[in-house]
Amino acid sequence: TLRRWYSGPVTVFSTRPESHQIGQLCADDPRLGITHQRLREVKDSRHQAAYRTKALISKYYPYQHNIFLDADTVVTNSLDALIQAAIEVPVVVTNFLGFSTDQDPFKLNIGLWRAMIGASGDTFDLERRLNHLLTQPIAAINTGVYGAHRNQRFAARWNEIVHFGQKMVIPDEIGLQVLLFEFEHLVLGQEYNFHPSGIRLGIKPRIWHFAGNCHTSSTVTRKIWLPEYRRCEAENLASIQSWSRIESTKAIPRLKRQRDRV
Repeated sequence: TLRRWYSGPVTVFSTRPESHQIGQLCADDPRLGITHQRLREVKDSRHQAAYRTKALISKYYPYQHNIFLDADTVVTNSLDALIQAAIEVPVVVTNFLGFSTDQDPFKLNIGLWRAMIGASGDTFDLERRLNHLLTQPIAAINTGVYGAHRNQRFAARWNEIVHFGQKMVIPDEIGLQVLLFEFEHLVLGQEYNFHPSGIRLGIKPRIWHFAGNCHTSSTVTRKIWLPEYRRCEAENLASIQSWSRIESTKAIPRLKRQRDRV
């Protein structure tokens, strides 16, 4: 769906053996017009490894100005404002479901980081920053969609705080929320990172984010995601027919890998 709204350079990052193969199949399909870059996933539990590796990607940004989209996103409208912001501002983040940092569940997750105040490696003024986040209505962010310039200091600091908080909840996300005090940034609205659970808010999404494996968990999500999957299947983009199929569309999406294939 990205290619309907953006014709510029795209790099797909992959971090696990099965995704390396899929990434290469995407790169091999001239209709997609993308390049593929492999990274070795940080060793940790499955979710923590994914969170920590997301920050690692910042050390390997392929362009001077970058926009990152999680693989579970669908683009449904113009990204012009996001692209322009990513050019003009060092860091661009996106609000999630209209929440602020002084509201649960974000307040609860951020509050857990209080345990790290004063710990070895705390170079982040954690006490002051956490107190501010927990008591002020700061836009809560989600790193499924963000933008950043290629900048060694930003990459170093993000990876530093993720390593520092590696045992904490969603270290990439809360770590970046804390780091925003250090970098010039812009917060875009939730239409650029829209989760289906917010459908009643009346927002017109530009980027749908199916975080939590909710691709086909409701009538709403099936209406958005399933036609896009079927289109890819019909056009056999990235040879998808050889490695993916949907087992069920009634609950959690199950993309089954055929035996001996990705």
